Amino acid sequence: MQTAVNERKTATPGIHAIWIRVAAGLLAAALVATLLLSNAIRIRIQRMEEANAAAAANNYLLENTEYVGLSAWERIQKVVRQMADQASLESHYEKASIAIAQGENETALYHINECLALVDESSEAYEELKMKQGCLLALLEDYEQAQTVFDEVLRRAPGNADAWLLQAQLLLQKGDVTAAMEHLRRYISCAEETADQLSVMAQLCYGAGEYADALIYGEQALAMAADDAAYGELFRCMGYAALLSGDDRAEKYLTSAIERLADTDPELFYYRGVLRLSREDYEEALVDFDAAIGLGYGTALAYYNRGVCYLTLEDYERLLADMQKVVELNEDEELTQIAQQLIAELTVGSEQES
Repeated sequence: MQTAVNERKTATPGIHAIWIRVAAGLLAAALVATLLLSNAIRIRIQRMEEANAAAAANNYLLENTEYVGLSAWERIQKVVRQMADQASLESHYEKASIAIAQGENETALYHINECLALVDESSEAYEELKMKQGCLLALLEDYEQAQTVFDEVLRRAPGNADAWLLQAQLLLQKGDVTAAMEHLRRYISCAEETADQLSVMAQLCYGAGEYADALIYGEQALAMAADDAAYGELFRCMGYAALLSGDDRAEKYLTSAIERLADTDPELFYYRGVLRLSREDYEEALVDFDAAIGLGYGTALAYYNRGVCYLTLEDYERLLADMQKVVELNEDEELTQIAQQLIAELTVGSEQES
């Protein structure tokens, strides 16, 4: 088989005339890849933050509800006390605390609302009660009302870091990435920065197309992280941001992401292959495209770009096979037409040889 391939290489030197046409096709493919890349990361971030909105609301309630941290005996004493006093502010607050600990959010919201009816808006307790009200509304999926509550908290207390964070996650729930980023920036300015916060900010910047800021926040997150082993998603995001902005660090970030996520995300190999192909590092690009396709990322673009590697390496039999796969998949009209032209040229060349 190898002898046949070698004979084909030397017998068909004229095939390189097709390179001009392939190069034009590669530009179209790169454009499609960029669009796919941007859409994929936006979807990934949105799904991640949809899950985090409820988690953040729940965490706030658990961390700021005294009853949750009491011993079993202390809890019993509180239940007995509140049973003896059905109407007081303290009674409703303790009932709300018990309901929060038991995950009974509707009951908890009722008692928090009763508390709000009994306190003066100028009291210190009002802000805490509104925060819990907003969290409970979010957990009950009444997101619009939850946003209204957090807006009120922020008007009264613009230094409330938790309110900025919770509101940011609710904005992400609505798909308003720009507003969410501004809220998260305010949160970071009010709270002590952590690697996780900066990592989320980097990914949000990427989703909004602010690639330079994504890299800045990402580097800050990595500098603060005690161990970056768990930051595969951040490296992926930074790799994509660098790739789309022409930053020389793209390959480094993508490689770091591959080291952490390769088993679950073959598209990382594909995009590193695109980068290497753009640098005319055809053999290394081929290794990446082989890995991506072997792990299940068998898109028309992956086969097409691997075919370009085979063309430059003069492996025409494998080039033909990949172009045929592009036509079979037929995922993009222009890409399919280019593949068909290549197949026609290869077929004519083969007939002339025989």
